[in-house]
Amino acid sequence: MFDLQKGQVGGQVLLHVDDSTAGSRVSLSFTESAEFISPSNSDDSCRSVSSMDGDGVQSLPMPLSQGQFQQTISQQRGGFRFLTIVSNSEAPVSISNVGVHNTFMPHWDDLTAYTGYFFTRDPDFHDPDFLTKLWYAGAYTVQTNTIDVHQGRQQPCPRPKGENPFAVCIRTQCGNFQDGLIMPLEVQSRGLSWSTVRSVTGKVFRDSYMQKC
Repeated sequence: MFDLQKGQVGGQVLLHVDDSTAGSRVSLSFTESAEFISPSNSDDSCRSVSSMDGDGVQSLPMPLSQGQFQQTISQQRGGFRFLTIVSNSEAPVSISNVGVHNTFMPHWDDLTAYTGYFFTRDPDFHDPDFLTKLWYAGAYTVQTNTIDVHQGRQQPCPRPKGENPFAVCIRTQCGNFQDGLIMPLEVQSRGLSWSTVRSVTGKVFRDSYMQKC
């Protein structure tokens, strides 16, 4: 299990299979919270169900070839912190160089290049930098909610579980990357103000309706 520690990441998982056999079976599961780490399920990214098996896990192709593996864009995962790599057989397997190719905020090369900034200190509070940290957490949330216009998820959710085919063209870049859905009022509904978006990115994406490809 990998704790990516950023709070949330999103994109294509990549790893290197150093050693495997014909019987090696490997799958990936994802979650935002440590409470839901599981070898057999991911937290639900499209719809919430009591059994928490809406997404399940992503099984790597079989036979498991040695060399570099990287998720396709349609398999990418948004809004997770914990990645669990599961061996589903007794066959030996060795994996190294696990990482995530970030795909949110794709039009920015530097995720720290905010167009606005915030700084304050409260020497009487137990964490003097609390408000500054809060502002930058909000700024990062704006970034994680900004995805490529061609990577929105269609409704109803497609199968196999968790995939994001490009069946709908979205004419906006504001969307919730965890579930892959892009909605006209996404920013307000997530508690992010337009002023926050403009301060962080220097731009507000207003053309927010969907059309068929």
